[in-house]
Amino acid sequence: MLKRFLGMMHGIRMAVQKTLMAVSLMILYVIGFGLTSLFVRVLRRDLLPGKARVDRACWREASGHDADADEMLHQA
Repeated sequence: MLKRFLGMMHGIRMAVQKTLMAVSLMILYVIGFGLTSLFVRVLRRDLLPGKARVDRACWREASGHDADADEMLHQA
């Protein structure tokens, strides 16, 4: 009888823990990303995705790296 009662209590405790963790993580996610988004919108609007910033890009066009089918066969 005691073993069955302890087993039921363990099951209830695990269900409550899973529920609390799911709710807590959801609240943390909403608050965390919500506040971060708010701060970015107020303080650093240029970090938000939008139009591509071609003038400030750090990428350069690659040249001389065209591979044909024969070169692809010998690559590692």
